[in-house]
This record gives sequence, C-alpha cells and structure tokens, in this order.
Amino acid sequence: MIGRAAAVAVVAALAATPAAAEPVDLGPASLALDGAWAGPPATPDGVTRTRGDATLIVVRYDVGNLPAWREATRAAHVDAIVRGFAATAGYAELGRTLGKTGPAGVPTLDLTFRRRGPHGAEVVAARVLLFRTLTMVAIAAAPRDRAAVDAAVRALTPD
Repeated sequence: MIGRAAAVAVVAALAATPAAAEPVDLGPASLALDGAWAGPPATPDGVTRTRGDATLIVVRYDVGNLPAWREATRAAHVDAIVRGFAATAGYAELGRTLGKTGPAGVPTLDLTFRRRGPHGAEVVAARVLLFRTLTMVAIAAAPRDRAAVDAAVRALTPD
C-alpha cells in the first residue's frame, strides 16, 4: 500500500511540473522556457512571454559589441550598458556577472536589480548577449520572485 501511495505522489508531482516547451529560435540565439510561459509567436525582432505576474521580453538590436570582445575595452563597454539600466527609476543593483557563454564564448552580462515598476517595486533580471555585430537582450520582471526572473533570462543562450 505504501508503494502505491508513493507512486501516486510521484505521478501527481510530475503532472504539476510544467512541460518543457520547444525552444524559440531567435537567429543567433534561442530561448528555452518551460510550458508555463505563454505568449504570441516570436517575431524576427523578439518575443514576449508571461507567467503569472512575471513578464519576459527578448529584443534584438542591430548594435555591435566589438569592445566586449577585447579584454582591454570590455569593462568600460559593460559599465556603459549597466549605466543605461541604472537610469531606471528606483534602481538598486542586486547582482552582476560578466562571463562568456555558448560555443563561441559570447560575452554575456547578467544583471539583477530592483526598480519602481508601473505597479510598484519589482525585481528585474536582464541578460545581454554581446555578439560582435548585434545585441540580444532578455529582460524579465516580477514583483518578488528573483529566482524566476533570473532563470527566465538565463534561458536565452547563443546557438
């Protein structure tokens, strides 16, 4: 009897876990979210998804980032990007990581901060993929859930 109850609990837990959705192809990058994120079909310029009170927007900009690929100019380039986010009302930085991701080692800025949003304070996470000839930005915001917004933006990866 205990074995059957455990099996029922496992099946119920699996049913409650959102299924992985097909990754969204965004050209030089892809977005792999679970099926709980919903929204209209992606366009060549980006994608918007929502899950509960969280919103995720991915946008492509035709702005190159050669300074991010050079060790001598990378920090100044990233600092200029962060200053743009810091101009947001109520900005308070919670975390910043500069790394490289994907097979080509694309410079990547992960930034998490608080801001005053349209409905009050919210947590925002941003991932900026600094390709040589373009920029892809994922921004997610929610009133509280830092882990959810961090995970959502990290779902954007270069191909």
